[in-house]
Amino acid sequence: MRKLLLIGLSISFVAALSYGQVRIRDRAAAMGARPVIPNNIFPNTGEMIAGNLWDSFMPMSTGVYYSEITNNPNRLWDLVRMGNFDRQWSAPTAMWPGGYPFSYFWNQDLQAVEYSPNINPTKQLSSSTDYATMIYTSTIDSLWQATLGMHSYTIGPIWVNPDGTPDPNGTNRYELYYEAGFPTNLGVWVTFRAIQYTQPWNNMNDFILIGVTFKNYGLLDVAADGHPTSTTNKINALALAWHSGDIGSLMVSTAGGRGTSTWGYARMSGYIADNDPNGNPWDTQVSYPGVNPANYPSYPGPNSSVPAGKHDMGINSSVFNYYTDIWIGKTWLGAKQDTLGLYSDSSASTIFGTHPVGIGSKRGWYTSSEVGVGGLENELDASSIFTIATGEWYQDGGKSGDASKLNLAPNSNFFQSGTAGDVLSFVPKASPGKPDGDLKSQTGALTNVWENGWTKGYTATTNFDGDSFIGNGPYSLNVGQAVTIVGAEYAGFRMGGMLNSLEAARYAWENGGVPSGPAAPDMKTTITVPDNKIMVQWSKVSDETSDPNFGGYKIYRASAFPQFSSLSLGMRTMQRYMDQMHAGPIDSTFYDPVNSSFDATSEPNLMQAGYWGPWQIQAVIPKSSLANYAHNDGNFAYAYKDSSLDVLLGFSYWYYVAAYNNLSTPLTINGATTSHLESSRVNENGASGTWQGTFPWATQSSYYPTSVIGLKDIGATIVVQSPPISTQALANGTAKIGVKPNPYKKQAFFDVGLEHKIMFYNLPSQCTITILDVSGQVIDQINYAAPTPTNGTFFWDMYSKDGQEVASGLYIYVVQYSTGQQSGYFAILR
Repeated sequence: MRKLLLIGLSISFVAALSYGQVRIRDRAAAMGARPVIPNNIFPNTGEMIAGNLWDSFMPMSTGVYYSEITNNPNRLWDLVRMGNFDRQWSAPTAMWPGGYPFSYFWNQDLQAVEYSPNINPTKQLSSSTDYATMIYTSTIDSLWQATLGMHSYTIGPIWVNPDGTPDPNGTNRYELYYEAGFPTNLGVWVTFRAIQYTQPWNNMNDFILIGVTFKNYGLLDVAADGHPTSTTNKINALALAWHSGDIGSLMVSTAGGRGTSTWGYARMSGYIADNDPNGNPWDTQVSYPGVNPANYPSYPGPNSSVPAGKHDMGINSSVFNYYTDIWIGKTWLGAKQDTLGLYSDSSASTIFGTHPVGIGSKRGWYTSSEVGVGGLENELDASSIFTIATGEWYQDGGKSGDASKLNLAPNSNFFQSGTAGDVLSFVPKASPGKPDGDLKSQTGALTNVWENGWTKGYTATTNFDGDSFIGNGPYSLNVGQAVTIVGAEYAGFRMGGMLNSLEAARYAWENGGVPSGPAAPDMKTTITVPDNKIMVQWSKVSDETSDPNFGGYKIYRASAFPQFSSLSLGMRTMQRYMDQMHAGPIDSTFYDPVNSSFDATSEPNLMQAGYWGPWQIQAVIPKSSLANYAHNDGNFAYAYKDSSLDVLLGFSYWYYVAAYNNLSTPLTINGATTSHLESSRVNENGASGTWQGTFPWATQSSYYPTSVIGLKDIGATIVVQSPPISTQALANGTAKIGVKPNPYKKQAFFDVGLEHKIMFYNLPSQCTITILDVSGQVIDQINYAAPTPTNGTFFWDMYSKDGQEVASGLYIYVVQYSTGQQSGYFAILR
C-alpha cells in the first residue's frame, strides 16, 4: 500500500488503482506556473475544462468582473467570480456536458462577509457598521508585502500527477489544479483552489471541487487604504456565500461570446432535502428546467392542471427547443480547521459549536439555502449577504422569502437566548434542535417538480430577480487560526444524473480522489489524400508497459451529420456511453430515459452533434492487436483510418482516443460496478485539455488560433477538405473546381449550428474567387490562399462584400489562377 497527500485529501490505495489529489506537492516550485495561453484576455484566472463540467474562476486578485471597479473599495464584493467575467460569456460558465455551447448561469460568485460590532465605521459596502465585505486591492497587497513579506500569487491551471507533483507537459492528464492566494482588508489571507478530475466513469468528471481557506493574520484594514487599524484583530463571525444567477441557458456563439439569448422556459431553482440511498439528506441546491409556466392554467399551480401535450419539462433553451434536461447543483461538503481541507483532518466548528454542515441525518442542518427574492439579496450590502449566508440561525433569515418579514432573533429551535441580529450573543440550548430560519426548511408544496424522489425542500422560479444562494458559517478565527471550506459544483442529465455527480464529488473528497485509470494519449487527426478520409494517430501511453492490466485503446467519433431527435439521443448517452466495450452506435443499455411525464413530443427540434458529442465507438483495439495499427510518426505510434462511407467532403467530425485497462477485480463505487477504466475525451481532436483563450468552436473569435499547433491544442473541428489542385490538373481537365451543395436549399447537410455556407473545393493553392449575380454585379471577391498544404477548400458564408446576406437566386462564380480560370453557376434557395 502507498500513501499520498491529496489536494486537500489523503488516502491509501493499491497499486492497481491510482487516485488524484487536491493539495499540490512541490507547491513552491509550481508558484506562478501556468500554461502559455495565446491572446489570453483573463490572465491568471482558472478555466477548468478538463472534465465534463466546464467553468472558470476569477479570484479578486486576478481581476474584477464587469460591474466592479479595480482597487475601488466601494465597488468590490466578489471574492471569487465564477464565469461570465465580461458579460459576454467569453470564458466557460457552468457548461455541461463540456463543449456544449450553452451556459446555464448568468454568473456565480463567492462573497465573504464578517459580523463584528463597529468593524466598519464608515459603512463601506454595508448598511450597518457591524458588517464588512472581504475584498482585495493592490494597496492591501503592498501593505502585506511590506509588513509580512507576503503577496498574491496564482498556480495554474496545471496538470497534476497522482502523486501530487506537477505534470507540466500534460503527459498523464489525470487532474487539473488551480490555486490563487491573496491578502484581504479583513486581515485574512485567502487561498482559493479548484480541482477537476478527468476520469469519465460513474460521473467522476462531472464535478469541480473548490476549497477556500481563510487564515487570520490580524492585519485589519477595512477601508483598504494601507493604514491598518489593528495588527491583532480577531475574526468574530465570518460567513461565505455562494451565489448563482439561474437563467436556464445562453448560447455561446462562434464568435466566442454571447450569442442568442435562449433563456429556459422555466428557470427553476430549488433545494432537495430528501434522503440519499444511505438515508442521509441529499443537501443540494439545484438549477433545472421545469414545465413552461405558460402551460399552467394558473402559475404556480398543481402539476395536474397542466394539459396533456404541454408537459415540456427538460427544455433548457426557449429558442432551440432541444430536450436536454440538464441539471446543475452545488453544495458544501465540509470545513476543516486548517489550511489544507483534508477530509481526514479535524472539522471546523461554527461559532455555535456545530459541525460546519451536519453529519448523517443532520447533513445540511448548519448551512443555508436561500433565494434572493423579495429584496433579500443586495450584493452591495454586507449585512444583506451575511444574513442570507447564515439564514438558518435566525427566526426568519429568509424563510418567508420577503425582506420585510426578516426576523433576526435567534432561532428558537436551536437557541435559548440572544439579542436579535447579534449572532455573537446567541446562546445554544443544551439539546438544540434543527435551526430552520432559511428557505430550505419550509414545508410548503413544491412547484414544477416532475422527478420522482423529490418531495422535501423548496422550489423557486427565477426571472432575473431571485438568484439562489447557499451559505456556510459563521466562524471565528484568532490570529494564526485558519478554516478551509470545501464545496462542489456538479451537473448531469436529469435529476438522477446530477445526484450521481454529487455522489461522485462526495466520494472524491471523502476518499482522497477518484480512480484515474490509464493516461490519455496524445493524438491528432489528418485528412488522407486522395480519398478524403480521416486518419487518427495517437501516442503510446506509459501504462502499456507499466500496467499488466492495460487493455488497449478505444476510438470515439461524433459527426455533425445526420441530425437527430433530442428525445431519442441528445444527452441521454452522455453519462454512460464509455461503459460500452464494442464498436458501433451506443447500445440502448447505456441510454438514460426521458422523463416519463414528458409528452410535448412536437416541441423539441432536431439536434446536431458537436464538440460535446454524442459519441459512438469507431473501434476497440485490444493490446494484442496493436501491431496491426503501428505507425511510426514521431510521437505518434499508432494510426487508425476512418474509411466509413459517412466520412464526406465538407462535413465536420470530432474524435478522441481513450486508453483503457481491464481491472483484475471489478470496482464498485456508489452502487455502480465496472470491470474497466479508461481515459477521457480530454485529448479530443488533439486538444491539450487546457483553456486556449476561447472555445473550440469559436472560429470567428479574434482569439481563435491559426497555427497548426494552436488548432491542435484547442481541439479544432476537423472538416474533410480536398487538397489543393495543381493548375496543370485544372488545365488538362483531370480536375475541376466545384461548389456544393448546388443548389443550396435553406441549409447544407454539413452546416454546423446556426451557420450557413457553400463550399468551393478542388481549388489551387492561390486563386481569386469572384461571385457575381446574373446581371454581372460583383457580389463578393475572395483572394484565396490555401491555409495548409492539405486544404484546397473554401467555405463562403453567403454574405456580400458589403456585409449583406445574399438573397435567393442564381449566381456565377469565376475562379482565376496563375495559368487560367474556371467558372460555373450555383443557386441559393432560402
